[in-house]
Formats: sequence, structure tokens, C-alpha cells
Amino acid sequence: MHSIVHYWGGQPKIRTSRFDWHCAILKECHRKGWRSIIVFSSAPQNEEIQKALKESNIECLYIERPKSQFSLRCIRDSYRIFKDVECTIAHCHCVHTSPIIGAALSGVPIRIWSSHSPEYRDDGQKLRLLHRIGVSTRITCLLAHKVLPVSNGISKELLSYGVPKDKMSVAPVPIDAGRYMSNPQARASVRHSLGYSDHDILLCSVGQAIYRKGWDIIIQAFAR
Repeated sequence: MHSIVHYWGGQPKIRTSRFDWHCAILKECHRKGWRSIIVFSSAPQNEEIQKALKESNIECLYIERPKSQFSLRCIRDSYRIFKDVECTIAHCHCVHTSPIIGAALSGVPIRIWSSHSPEYRDDGQKLRLLHRIGVSTRITCLLAHKVLPVSNGISKELLSYGVPKDKMSVAPVPIDAGRYMSNPQARASVRHSLGYSDHDILLCSVGQAIYRKGWDIIIQAFAR
């Protein structure tokens, strides 16, 4: 039996499109007879997520999230997991360099990285020399057989680090828009409660208020 391991790295607080994307991939792998595993830093507490994991027949394993992309403990722990489950495909996400090193050392035959954010925002820190050089990105891309940036912008950044174009395929995270549609009455009610008319232009961005989400970039763009 083949085993596919998705190394999430953290723990989902709420059900998001990215989480649904993971479940859909792993559920399909399970349907084909593959062993489907996802690695979190700890057990999810959200009941909706717990239900989705149970319904999708996804195994959960846990490794403490490292404080940076380079962690000897993470390399050791991920190495052990990949060995124990006889992993066929290792699919890494935001925490990527240490687990992909562990995957390479354990002899995982297929290694994939889905790149979700720019190099210099991965650790939630401002741009530093190591980020400019792109050390962790370069190492991950060197060890990965396939790199899946989730946007054209991230794809361009990876190209600037010398990642071969034929090694990449842009794979956006799909969004089920139906989950977020509201009726016209609700829209009018919310605008009225906030003191806006139908003629006012409102821009809404949903996400954690942390540095790597790029709030500074969107503010600068709107200012222009």
C-alpha cells in the first residue's frame, strides 16, 4: 500500500479552503487505496475539523512545530515518521525545509512542496539577509521533485531564486464560494450597521492580522 504524508506543520484553528483542499486530496488518495496521513503540531480542537478528518478517513500524526525552517529536532522527528509509515509521497507546506530534509534522508521517492507564501514572510519576520538569499527556499526546491506555488506571484519569486520553470506548476487553493454567499438583505443590513451607503466602495480582506499575511502590501496598493 502506498502512503502519502501531508506535512501541515501547525494546527488549523478553523475550517478553511486550504483545509478542505487537503481533505479532498487525501480523501481521493484513500479512495484509491492509499494510506492518507496528515501531520499537525497538535490535535485540532475545532469540532468541524475533527468531523471532517473522521469522515475523510485521514490519519493524524503530531510533531512539535519548529520555530524556524531549520530544526534538527524536526528533521529527526519527520525522518522517523516517513520511515515508520514507509512514505511514498511527502507533501510539505508552510513548514518545509526540515521535513523535506527528513524525507530525503529517509529515502522518500517522491517529494513535493506547496509554496503558500513568499520566502521572507514564512517565519513571520521582516526581510533579512537570509531571506534575500532564500536559503531555505533553495534547499527545499533542490530536494523537492515538484514545487507547487499557489499563485503566479510566488511562482515568479521562486524563478528569481533559480528554481527551474519545468519543476513548477501553479496550483491555486480552490475556494467554495457558496459557503460565503449572503443574500442582498443581509448585505444591505451590514452596510447600514457600519454607516455605509450602497454607493460607498468597501474593500474587505479576511485573514490573520500577522506580518506574513501582507497587510502592509495591500495598504500600500490601496494608497496608490
